[in-house]
Amino acid sequence: MLSWAEVYDKTIHMRNGRGFHTSDDFCLTPAGQTGANPILFSKMNRSPLFRRRSRRGALEILRDISILGLWLAFGFGSLSAAPFTPKSDSQVLETLRTRPLAPVDRELRRLRALQRASPNDITNAVALAGVMIGRARAEADPRWLSQAQGVLLPWWTNTVPPNAVLFHRATIRQSLHDFDGALADLRTLLQRDPAHGGAWLAKTTIHTVRAEYPAARSACFQLARHIDDLTALGAVAQIGSLTGDAPRSYHRLRDRWERPNSARGVDSERALWILTQLGEMAGRLGLIADAESHFQAALQIAPSDPYLLGAYSDFLLDSGKLEPVVDLLWRYTRVDALLLRLTEAESRTRRNGDSEWRKHVQILHDRFSDAAQRGDVVHRREEARFRLHLENDADAALALARDNWKVQREPADARIFLEAAWASQKPDAADPVLEWRQSNHVEDLVLDRLAGRESKP
Repeated sequence: MLSWAEVYDKTIHMRNGRGFHTSDDFCLTPAGQTGANPILFSKMNRSPLFRRRSRRGALEILRDISILGLWLAFGFGSLSAAPFTPKSDSQVLETLRTRPLAPVDRELRRLRALQRASPNDITNAVALAGVMIGRARAEADPRWLSQAQGVLLPWWTNTVPPNAVLFHRATIRQSLHDFDGALADLRTLLQRDPAHGGAWLAKTTIHTVRAEYPAARSACFQLARHIDDLTALGAVAQIGSLTGDAPRSYHRLRDRWERPNSARGVDSERALWILTQLGEMAGRLGLIADAESHFQAALQIAPSDPYLLGAYSDFLLDSGKLEPVVDLLWRYTRVDALLLRLTEAESRTRRNGDSEWRKHVQILHDRFSDAAQRGDVVHRREEARFRLHLENDADAALALARDNWKVQREPADARIFLEAAWASQKPDAADPVLEWRQSNHVEDLVLDRLAGRESKP
């Protein structure tokens, strides 16, 4: 619990613009003490790729605490009031946890305790930051990234941070789409440790996302020397599927995965990555039954993984299977990217009438507006999709898609760019996407259909 002196101190921190963050114990703590960087925190609204975590909401919490303090101070309540007496023996005073903590939560609690006791112990800090980064990915919640950065704060701004800190910093920057910063960290790390497989994989991924395919292949060649063959093949197939070799890349990876005993000893995270990638590749090639099979297998491993749910929902939406999207995503309205897909399905099925999807449209509008006010540009692709499909604002969608294309160039980025260009009747705006598609021989049935509009009157 906070003392009123601490509440006052935190109010002064807020007035001085020093910011705050919320800890896992739901206590307000000044930025810089237990972890959050106020600048980084202010940019995070991924609720990914996304949630509503605005400073405005935190100010309201602080206001409520202050009002409560005044309420007590002026006699409307008293800290020395008589103890509460239950009216009967059957009255419930408190409900305790009915289930034990999950292993990851126990580990998180243990590492937090060690970090509080020794905040400058780099071994504990790196371990705790790793768990937090994992939670950020698993829950699509960027607040974990902010907390991870806070844990690493003693070394974060060092000119030459330790290797483990450098890798975590690159991962956090990659997650926030600071790809230049991430690549700079990875180059430094690989100069020190050329055999760092995780760094080569991250470098391959970033170059692929940015459509820098020669650099991605070069990094992938190095990756193959320092990591298992299945992961290396997955990275190679990902690049090949976007550069004119999609059918062969898909079948090579699928055959390797389906080889007897191939999955034995493969950890769940890597299996999820392989299966999700197979599902997306099959979907782009129009192999509907195969894509469905891969996505279903992935769901058996991680039924609540945000990226998988988003990819599978996109596949279902393209297949016209709207009801399954609603059934799949109705529990995940706190994650903006998934709420977006849920609302698209609701708007087309009207299963719950107009009220439900219109309510979700307003929620998304507010969240994206809050993100824009904070300068959050991580999820411009999702916002462009929202503006086009749910608000029918083609010009706004095109502006967002164009800006997004400057940062990342994946098939989904190309798709929303093309859709917005056609909808706004500005086909020339789509030239960068059409050039990317043609020069790299991208094979994607949806993009083929959209690109085909170019030749129509």
